[in-house]
Amino acid sequence: MKKLWFFAAGLLVAQPATADWWHALTAYEQQNYNLAQQEFEKLLPLGNKDAAFNLGAMYFNGEGVTQDRNKALAYFMLAAELGRTDAGNLVTHQQQNIDAQSLAAVEQQLQLLKQQVQVWPKSWENEPAVVERPNPIKRVPPKYPEAAAKAGQFGYVAMRFLVDEQGKVQSADVVDAYPEGVFDRESVRAISRWQYEATGSKHLFNVRLDFAMDGG
Repeated sequence: MKKLWFFAAGLLVAQPATADWWHALTAYEQQNYNLAQQEFEKLLPLGNKDAAFNLGAMYFNGEGVTQDRNKALAYFMLAAELGRTDAGNLVTHQQQNIDAQSLAAVEQQLQLLKQQVQVWPKSWENEPAVVERPNPIKRVPPKYPEAAAKAGQFGYVAMRFLVDEQGKVQSADVVDAYPEGVFDRESVRAISRWQYEATGSKHLFNVRLDFAMDGG
Protein backbone atom coordinates (compact mmCIF):
# COMPACT_ATOMS: atom_id res chain seq x y z
CA MET A 1 0.00 0.00 0.00
CA LYS A 2 2.86 2.39 0.70
CA LYS A 3 4.14 1.96 -2.84
CA LEU A 4 0.73 2.82 -4.27
CA TRP A 5 0.56 5.97 -2.18
CA PHE A 6 4.08 6.92 -3.20
CA PHE A 7 3.16 6.82 -6.88
CA ALA A 8 -0.11 8.64 -6.31
CA ALA A 9 1.70 11.39 -4.44
CA GLY A 10 4.07 11.73 -7.37
CA LEU A 11 1.17 12.91 -9.49
CA LEU A 12 0.83 16.05 -7.44
CA VAL A 13 4.42 17.26 -7.63
CA ALA A 14 4.32 20.84 -8.84
CA GLN A 15 6.12 22.09 -11.92
CA PRO A 16 5.90 25.34 -13.91
CA ALA A 17 2.22 25.73 -14.67
CA THR A 18 0.86 25.15 -18.15
CA ALA A 19 -2.74 25.00 -19.28
CA ASP A 20 -2.64 21.26 -19.94
CA TRP A 21 -0.69 20.55 -16.76
CA TRP A 22 -2.97 22.65 -14.58
CA HIS A 23 -6.09 21.13 -16.12
CA ALA A 24 -4.66 17.65 -15.68
CA LEU A 25 -3.87 18.14 -12.00
CA THR A 26 -7.24 19.78 -11.37
CA ALA A 27 -9.00 16.90 -13.09
CA TYR A 28 -6.97 14.38 -11.12
CA GLU A 29 -7.76 16.02 -7.78
CA GLN A 30 -11.44 15.96 -8.74
CA GLN A 31 -11.04 12.26 -9.65
CA ASN A 32 -11.89 13.03 -13.26
CA TYR A 33 -9.24 10.58 -14.37
CA ASN A 34 -10.32 10.38 -18.00
CA LEU A 35 -9.75 14.11 -18.46
CA ALA A 36 -6.50 13.98 -16.51
CA GLN A 37 -5.25 11.22 -18.78
CA GLN A 38 -6.19 13.19 -21.90
CA GLU A 39 -4.40 16.31 -20.68
CA PHE A 40 -1.23 14.43 -19.72
CA GLU A 41 -1.24 12.71 -23.11
CA LYS A 42 -1.40 16.10 -24.86
CA LEU A 43 1.98 16.94 -23.35
CA LEU A 44 3.73 13.77 -24.53
CA PRO A 45 4.52 15.09 -28.04
CA LEU A 46 6.30 18.01 -26.36
CA GLY A 47 8.57 15.64 -24.45
CA ASN A 48 7.13 16.42 -21.01
CA LYS A 49 8.82 13.94 -18.68
CA ASP A 50 6.41 14.58 -15.81
CA ALA A 51 3.38 13.85 -17.98
CA ALA A 52 4.94 10.52 -18.96
CA PHE A 53 5.70 9.72 -15.32
CA ASN A 54 2.18 10.58 -14.17
CA LEU A 55 0.58 8.45 -16.87
CA GLY A 56 2.75 5.61 -15.62
CA ALA A 57 1.52 6.24 -12.09
CA MET A 58 -2.11 6.16 -13.24
CA TYR A 59 -1.61 2.80 -14.95
CA PHE A 60 0.31 1.50 -11.94
CA ASN A 61 -2.55 2.43 -9.61
CA GLY A 62 -5.41 1.69 -12.01
CA GLU A 63 -6.79 5.21 -11.68
CA GLY A 64 -9.29 5.78 -14.49
CA VAL A 65 -7.67 3.01 -16.52
CA THR A 66 -7.37 -0.75 -16.24
CA GLN A 67 -4.41 -1.45 -13.98
CA ASP A 68 -1.48 -2.47 -16.16
CA ARG A 69 1.92 -2.68 -14.48
CA ASN A 70 3.68 -3.43 -17.77
CA LYS A 71 2.24 -0.34 -19.45
CA ALA A 72 3.12 1.65 -16.35
CA LEU A 73 6.71 0.47 -16.68
CA ALA A 74 6.78 1.56 -20.32
CA TYR A 75 5.68 5.06 -19.31
CA PHE A 76 8.26 5.16 -16.50
CA MET A 77 10.95 4.12 -18.98
CA LEU A 78 9.85 6.91 -21.30
CA ALA A 79 9.94 9.43 -18.44
CA ALA A 80 13.47 8.28 -17.60
CA GLU A 81 14.62 8.72 -21.20
CA LEU A 82 13.09 12.20 -21.19
CA GLY A 83 15.21 13.11 -18.18
CA ARG A 84 13.23 12.34 -15.02
CA THR A 85 15.82 10.77 -12.72
CA ASP A 86 13.49 9.24 -10.14
CA ALA A 87 11.73 7.39 -12.96
CA GLY A 88 15.02 5.65 -13.67
CA ASN A 89 15.10 4.34 -10.11
CA LEU A 90 11.56 3.00 -10.48
CA VAL A 91 12.45 1.33 -13.76
CA THR A 92 15.40 -0.45 -12.17
CA HIS A 93 13.21 -1.71 -9.34
CA GLN A 94 10.38 -2.85 -11.62
CA GLN A 95 12.70 -4.60 -14.05
CA GLN A 96 13.92 -6.81 -11.22
CA ASN A 97 10.38 -8.14 -10.77
CA ILE A 98 9.42 -8.93 -14.35
CA ASP A 99 10.12 -11.94 -16.57
CA ALA A 100 11.92 -11.73 -19.89
CA GLN A 101 8.78 -12.19 -22.00
CA SER A 102 6.93 -9.40 -20.22
CA LEU A 103 9.97 -7.15 -20.45
CA ALA A 104 10.08 -7.67 -24.21
CA ALA A 105 6.41 -6.64 -24.41
CA VAL A 106 7.19 -3.55 -22.34
CA GLU A 107 9.99 -2.62 -24.73
CA GLN A 108 7.52 -2.82 -27.62
CA GLN A 109 5.10 -0.54 -25.79
CA LEU A 110 7.95 1.86 -25.09
CA GLN A 111 8.80 2.09 -28.78
CA LEU A 112 5.18 2.95 -29.59
CA LEU A 113 5.17 5.66 -26.92
CA LYS A 114 8.44 7.10 -28.20
CA GLN A 115 6.88 7.55 -31.62
CA GLN A 116 4.48 10.07 -30.07
CA VAL A 117 7.31 12.26 -28.77
CA GLN A 118 8.30 14.98 -31.20
CA VAL A 119 10.69 16.84 -28.90
CA TRP A 120 13.53 15.18 -27.00
CA PRO A 121 15.71 16.84 -24.36
CA LYS A 122 18.04 19.40 -25.88
CA SER A 123 19.11 22.94 -25.20
CA TRP A 124 16.75 25.71 -26.21
CA GLU A 125 19.46 27.55 -28.13
CA ASN A 126 20.50 24.55 -30.24
CA GLU A 127 17.02 23.55 -31.32
CA PRO A 128 16.63 23.74 -35.11
CA ALA A 129 14.08 26.10 -36.60
CA VAL A 130 10.85 24.64 -37.92
CA VAL A 131 10.55 25.02 -41.69
CA GLU A 132 7.40 25.73 -43.68
CA ARG A 133 5.44 27.06 -40.73
CA PRO A 134 1.81 28.03 -41.28
CA ASN A 135 1.05 31.73 -41.15
CA PRO A 136 -0.59 33.06 -37.98
CA ILE A 137 -4.20 34.21 -38.23
CA LYS A 138 -4.60 35.48 -34.68
CA ARG A 139 -2.12 36.15 -31.90
CA VAL A 140 -3.43 37.30 -28.54
CA PRO A 141 -0.88 39.18 -26.40
CA PRO A 142 -0.52 37.90 -22.84
CA LYS A 143 -2.00 39.90 -20.00
CA TYR A 144 0.52 41.46 -17.63
CA PRO A 145 -0.18 39.93 -14.19
CA GLU A 146 -1.49 42.63 -11.88
CA ALA A 147 0.75 41.65 -8.97
CA ALA A 148 3.83 41.65 -11.21
CA ALA A 149 2.90 45.05 -12.63
CA LYS A 150 2.47 46.56 -9.17
CA ALA A 151 5.82 45.13 -8.08
CA GLY A 152 7.54 46.36 -11.24
CA GLN A 153 8.61 42.83 -12.12
CA PHE A 154 9.90 41.98 -15.57
CA GLY A 155 10.85 38.67 -17.13
CA TYR A 156 10.16 36.19 -19.89
CA VAL A 157 8.55 32.85 -20.65
CA ALA A 158 10.01 30.50 -23.26
CA MET A 159 7.41 28.06 -24.53
CA ARG A 160 7.01 25.18 -26.92
CA PHE A 161 3.60 24.47 -28.40
CA LEU A 162 1.99 22.15 -30.91
CA VAL A 163 -0.45 23.37 -33.56
CA ASP A 164 -2.86 20.76 -34.92
CA GLU A 165 -4.05 20.11 -38.46
CA GLN A 166 -6.78 22.75 -38.18
CA GLY A 167 -4.37 25.44 -37.02
CA LYS A 168 -5.40 25.38 -33.36
CA VAL A 169 -2.95 25.16 -30.48
CA GLN A 170 -3.24 21.59 -29.24
CA SER A 171 -0.84 21.72 -26.30
CA ALA A 172 1.69 24.06 -24.75
CA ASP A 173 4.58 23.57 -22.36
CA VAL A 174 6.80 26.01 -20.49
CA VAL A 175 10.44 25.39 -21.34
CA ASP A 176 12.00 28.17 -19.29
CA ALA A 177 10.76 31.15 -17.33
CA TYR A 178 12.12 34.02 -15.28
CA PRO A 179 10.98 34.51 -12.61
CA GLU A 180 9.45 31.04 -12.34
CA GLY A 181 5.69 30.95 -11.92
CA VAL A 182 5.09 34.69 -12.39
CA PHE A 183 4.22 35.02 -16.07
CA ASP A 184 3.66 31.34 -16.95
CA ARG A 185 -0.10 31.12 -16.57
CA GLU A 186 -0.90 34.26 -18.58
CA SER A 187 1.51 33.17 -21.32
CA VAL A 188 -0.23 29.82 -21.69
CA ARG A 189 -3.66 31.42 -21.65
CA ALA A 190 -2.65 33.75 -24.47
CA ILE A 191 -0.99 31.11 -26.65
CA SER A 192 -3.93 28.74 -26.24
CA ARG A 193 -6.00 31.32 -28.14
CA TRP A 194 -3.57 31.71 -31.02
CA GLN A 195 -4.76 30.53 -34.43
CA TYR A 196 -2.82 29.52 -37.54
CA GLU A 197 -3.65 28.57 -41.09
CA ALA A 198 -4.94 25.02 -41.43
CA THR A 199 -2.40 22.87 -43.30
CA GLY A 200 -3.62 19.35 -42.58
CA SER A 201 -0.40 18.68 -40.64
CA LYS A 202 0.85 19.32 -37.13
CA HIS A 203 3.54 21.93 -36.51
CA LEU A 204 5.86 22.53 -33.59
CA PHE A 205 6.63 26.11 -32.54
CA ASN A 206 8.98 27.79 -30.09
CA VAL A 207 8.30 31.26 -28.77
CA ARG A 208 9.70 33.56 -26.12
CA LEU A 209 7.35 36.12 -24.58
CA ASP A 210 9.04 39.05 -22.88
CA PHE A 211 7.39 41.03 -20.10
CA ALA A 212 8.63 44.54 -19.32
CA MET A 213 7.01 47.67 -17.98
CA ASP A 214 6.85 50.71 -20.24
CA GLY A 215 9.69 52.94 -19.15
CA GLY A 216 7.92 56.04 -20.37
